[in-house]
Amino acid sequence: MNQISLLHTMLRRGSTANTDNPNWRRFVLAGSRPTDAHLNRWKRPVAKSLALLIGMSAVSAHAGEHNWYAGIDAGQSDIYNPRICVAPCGDLADDAGNSNAWGLNVGYRFNAHLALEYGYHRIFDENLSVLKPEVSTHDVSLLAYTPEFRRVSVFARMGLSRMHDDPGTLIVLPDRDSTEAHFGLGANWRAGERVNLTIERVEYADTYFSRGHVLRFGLGFAF
Repeated sequence: MNQISLLHTMLRRGSTANTDNPNWRRFVLAGSRPTDAHLNRWKRPVAKSLALLIGMSAVSAHAGEHNWYAGIDAGQSDIYNPRICVAPCGDLADDAGNSNAWGLNVGYRFNAHLALEYGYHRIFDENLSVLKPEVSTHDVSLLAYTPEFRRVSVFARMGLSRMHDDPGTLIVLPDRDSTEAHFGLGANWRAGERVNLTIERVEYADTYFSRGHVLRFGLGFAF
């Protein structure tokens, strides 16, 4: 009995497939329906794909547990603003370049390697006799992190700053506002599930300053 006759007989009798019938097995092996070998060939890649998707979902869910974070930082700045000294004033220009600095920030981590952050920083605020210059910034930054090694990762920062410069002199000088670029490099230590400690050096690319950088230490909390 050939295959066509076997199929015709089965349809005419209204019978279902009987896998115990040797003729049916020959009919299957002839390629009229997928064999076990064909099915097994597809099972492995499908299973691997599903496992990969499940793993990616688990990683995404883990990364999304504490996406938002906030922090504080403090450090030392070295910024020289020529408007501090409108006339030759000797060593005062160099002395005026160092100041305590502090800031607040809030950010969102898209994943373990990328974050977007907003920060307010007072990078210069010193009382220099008759002078009291102040420089503050509103920063928007993109941060890129390396993979962690023993809870430590290195990160790079790049963004824009809206800088406000108040010369604070007895001579009437207008305040100055400008938008400048900034970039930085630092290290992050994950001290706990939601606590991070950082050290970072940030450079402000303001051509109005002959130099401008801040070395700061930070404490962050994820939530």
